[in-house]
Amino acid sequence: RLLGQLHAMDVVLKNTQAWPVAMPSLDLSLTDGQDQVLARRVLSKQDWPNAPKVLAPGESLPVKLRLSIALSEGQSMAGYRVVLFYP
Repeated sequence: RLLGQLHAMDVVLKNTQAWPVAMPSLDLSLTDGQDQVLARRVLSKQDWPNAPKVLAPGESLPVKLRLSIALSEGQSMAGYRVVLFYP
């Protein structure tokens, strides 16, 4: 969702396992109309206020990202990719 130069993105992490899992890191890539990466940032659980160390079985955690993005002239964001991983 575009709010001027501010972008809002909501992600819900859910543990679908029958056991607790550690909080993952999140790799966010912003892409243009040709799916070329314009900007990329890795967010670890330390970047999320009040993030738990683990998600209990069946637990969900909403993550709200508010990003201020300054792109070069002629660039425009058309999409994004989110990948969860364990470093």
